Amino acid sequence: MAARRTKQADADLARAQTALLNAKAAGDPVPQQAMAPLAEARAALQHGRATEAERATRTAQQVIASAE
Repeated sequence: MAARRTKQADADLARAQTALLNAKAAGDPVPQQAMAPLAEARAALQHGRATEAERATRTAQQVIASAE
């Protein structure tokens, strides 16, 4: 169960990072506030803290969505 949550959190994080990079490549303004939660999510995943990673990824996704 924990492995599945970690894998899902990693996939969600990858999607958020891809969205951010795509926006940046397209010349869209990239909110700097989204960078910190993504870094927090990656660090949490590296330490096996899926719940914390999910929360940070959601925060980053909300910042990205509000900037669109």
